Amino acid sequence: MNQMNEKYEKLREARLAKVNQDYRGMIEAIPPLRTLGITGMRAAFEGLGASREVTPGVSQRDVEIPGPHGPVPTRIYTPDGYTGPKLGVYVHTHAGGFVSGGGLDTWNWMNTMLAARVPCIVVAPDFRLPPEHRFPTGLDDCWAVVNWVAAQGEAHGWDAGRIAVGGGCTGGNFAAVLSLMARDAGRPKISLQILESWLADAHGTAPSHEEFADGYGLRHEDNEFVVGNYIAREADRDDWRVSPLQVTSVANVAPALITVGEWDILRDEDIQYGERLKAAGVPVDVHVIPETGHFPNPDHAEHVHELHIKGLTAAIGPKGTYSIAPIAAVQAATDESAGTAPSRPDGKWMLTVRTPMGIKTDELELRTVAGKLTGTQSSPEIGTHADLVIKVDRGTISWSIPVTRPVKLTLQFTAQIDGDAMTGTVKAGFFGKAPLNGRRV
Repeated sequence: MNQMNEKYEKLREARLAKVNQDYRGMIEAIPPLRTLGITGMRAAFEGLGASREVTPGVSQRDVEIPGPHGPVPTRIYTPDGYTGPKLGVYVHTHAGGFVSGGGLDTWNWMNTMLAARVPCIVVAPDFRLPPEHRFPTGLDDCWAVVNWVAAQGEAHGWDAGRIAVGGGCTGGNFAAVLSLMARDAGRPKISLQILESWLADAHGTAPSHEEFADGYGLRHEDNEFVVGNYIAREADRDDWRVSPLQVTSVANVAPALITVGEWDILRDEDIQYGERLKAAGVPVDVHVIPETGHFPNPDHAEHVHELHIKGLTAAIGPKGTYSIAPIAAVQAATDESAGTAPSRPDGKWMLTVRTPMGIKTDELELRTVAGKLTGTQSSPEIGTHADLVIKVDRGTISWSIPVTRPVKLTLQFTAQIDGDAMTGTVKAGFFGKAPLNGRRV
């Protein structure tokens, strides 16, 4: 080992010593993509998709959308039971190193999660892949889908004026290009582009390509392999539709949320694109995820999901407030009451709540017994009932309810009362935090 390689390996060893050893084992076990081959890459993504659980309460419908190269198989995800304001649409262009990651089932786990938690409509095209269909075929497929959403969304009951595009790796590259294409065409209006660990420049000359060239998951030679299978000719690397960083101007493009791993070879080009957006006056958030290569570190993956959910909620989420209700048979909470209750809490309340299965209405009855605030909560539509012992802290009341379906978690309610109105939040583990509204009846 020469001196340069020895220094590189010592630094790599010091970095990877910090991370979960399962994650380290995973990224070190990934073979060179030239060795794995396109067939192996496709099989790996199919296996990953099959191993992930879907979020319940989301309907799926498959359609074929007309495109310049033929119909584009597309899956549409809709939150069940939703009755609020029209939902915006997230067009998810999937990851996979350009040549893999396809199949309508592969990304069910992610698309159902986003549809339920934002909530929003998710439209996921199964675009054509190279090398069978090289640049710009897959991109053309996705452009056709985005324009179909804009033209047909209102007829489906969606808010077609609020469209986000995004994805990881290939999907992030496509989302950046689609946003530029929409700007140049003058339509459709894109509300947000989510760009995750994505290829911004096919030349691969940013310093991070050398700094993390081998041993962090995605190698520099892996990047060359997938780009070489995507482009039709070497000159395509200079085309901004392959390398968005090469575009003359990024002014007036959609706001962007960029996330990239600290140890990803694509880090520096992603940051550079974010800096260009900022300099052009485009709203942009760039998050460098610590101790992460190109592939997600499980210790930080949920944080990345929360960033994406927060961004989508702000850009295309419902123009209203909803929360999460009990969704199964429950047991009484055991917390003891303390503090001073808010004025006039006693009585019956109607709560507007939202479960992963749709929007429900809960009944809450509060009563003061021997100086302590207690109550009962029920959801007649789904047959749940719980006796509550409520904590009180300077006018804020809180209580919790364990549930077991569709996942085992504890719902944590926090609320304030102002006259005949109740406002607050419900925290539901993996499903996150949502607003709570109530009125006295």
